[in-house]
Amino acid sequence: MTIIYNKFKQHRNRSMLVPGFELSFKEWWDIWEKSGHWDERGKCKGQYVMSRVDDMGPYKVGNVFIQTNTQNIKDSWATAQRGNRNSPETIAKRVATYKATIQKRSSP
Repeated sequence: MTIIYNKFKQHRNRSMLVPGFELSFKEWWDIWEKSGHWDERGKCKGQYVMSRVDDMGPYKVGNVFIQTNTQNIKDSWATAQRGNRNSPETIAKRVATYKATIQKRSSP
C-alpha cells in the first residue's frame, strides 16, 4: 500500500496549485480501484490516466474519471477548440513532449 500512497502523493503534488487537488487518498484510490485500470496506468499510448471533466476544475469527486492517455489528449484538443484556456498551441507542445518521451523510452 506504500507504493500506492506514494503514487497518490505524486499526483497530488503535481496538481496542488493549478488546477487544484481536493481528493483524499481514499477517494483517489477508490476511483482507481473501481476503474480496474490501476495496473495499466501511465503516460504512454494505451495506458490510463485520471482526467477531469472538460479538462477544467480541480481534481475532486464528481469531476474526475479514468480514461486512456490517448483519449485524454483528444479531449484536450476538443476542449481547446471550444475556447478553453488550453490553446491549440499549448496542447501541441504537450503532444510533442509526450511523443519525445515515448521515443526516449523506446530507444535502446
